Formats: sequence, structure tokens, C-alpha cells
Amino acid sequence: MMKKYIVLISMTILLWGCTIPADYNDNLVREQTKTLDLISNLNASLNKNDLKKAHAIWSEAIKQAKESANKVKQMSPFREETGLRDAMANLLEFYQLTLIKDYRTIFEIKKSALAEEEKNAKIKSILDQIRKKEAVLIESFREQEVSFASEYDIQLVSLGI
Repeated sequence: MMKKYIVLISMTILLWGCTIPADYNDNLVREQTKTLDLISNLNASLNKNDLKKAHAIWSEAIKQAKESANKVKQMSPFREETGLRDAMANLLEFYQLTLIKDYRTIFEIKKSALAEEEKNAKIKSILDQIRKKEAVLIESFREQEVSFASEYDIQLVSLGI
């Protein structure tokens, strides 16, 4: 009877420890999505000038970006492959730094006595810079993702992000 339990436990550990390539990729993207959802909510609150709500979401987004970056960095390589994981870690660290630095500036602008047109122009400029930097990191991740998918024969599904 004891052997039966040991075999079942061993099989559970073996199956739990084995990750298929698509799951590995999905886990990385899932961490990105957690942060992007909060950033989207943050931007919506900022657009509505709901600074109290935006500030609460901002704090949560910083925390989530840090947790996701750390979680991704601690993931084991997939069969010695680190490019995909590292590209996502770089992207998540970018989100974290952007939230800390750039969004702090956006909050300062929103609270300033500047004319609304001037506030919007400054914020647009910051967001444009963020998008340019993000595009480079996203492209790096996508290149790694396509290579990973080709290597492990998985099909990527684009969600239009």
C-alpha cells in the first residue's frame, strides 16, 4: 500500500514538474497581462481625471510589475533556453521603471496649475516616448517567442496586443 502512494506521489511530482512549451510561453505572457491590465485601468482613471482612483491603481501596478518581473526572472529556463524568459523579464522591468518614474511625472503634471492643453501635450509626449521604448522591447520578445515557437513546434495565437 505504501508503495502505491509513493508511486502516485512520484508521478504527481513528475507531471507537475514537466512543462510543455506552450504552457511556458503562456505563463510568461500571463505575467505581462497582469501588469498591462493594471496599466490600462490606470490610464483610464487618469483620462477621467480620477486621481484618487488612479493613484491606488498606480501603487498596485508598481507592485504587480515588480512581482511579475521577479517571478519571471526566477523561472527555470526551458530546456536551457533563456532568451524568451529574459526578454519578458526585460519588458516587465521596463514597465516597473516606467510606472515609478514616468507615471510619477504624469501625476505631477495632472496636479499642476498648467493649462489643460499644456498638461495634455506634456503627458502625450511622455506616453509617446514610453510607447517607442516599449515597442523595441516587445519586438525583442516577439522575436524570441517566434524562435521558441519554431523550435518547439507550437502555434502562437495573436490577441492583437
